[in-house]
Amino acid sequence: MQIPLSIVEAGKTDEYVKLQKRDAYYIELYREAYSKSSVATKELCSVASQVRHYNAGIPNGLIIELQKAAKDCLEANRKVEHLRAVRSVVENDIKQLEKEATKGME
Repeated sequence: MQIPLSIVEAGKTDEYVKLQKRDAYYIELYREAYSKSSVATKELCSVASQVRHYNAGIPNGLIIELQKAAKDCLEANRKVEHLRAVRSVVENDIKQLEKEATKGME
């Protein structure tokens, strides 16, 4: 990890490193959640494509599968959005710290 000189000179190295580690942690969580979201979306599409084959009535079992797939997809997408928001906050904290450090040098 490269630490900007302004951060080092401002004496905020520890805080910067902590924020970078937090960002890396949430990036990893985001990737995992995104992967699960992709799987859930594919499952939902798969079940939804089966529904097309029924003209008269959809079997109850398929409706239950469709509901479960939709629920899983929504939960996975909520997790992705939550982690995206957390990452945004952490990235803003890093930018704010960098701004403060460059201000102190002027």
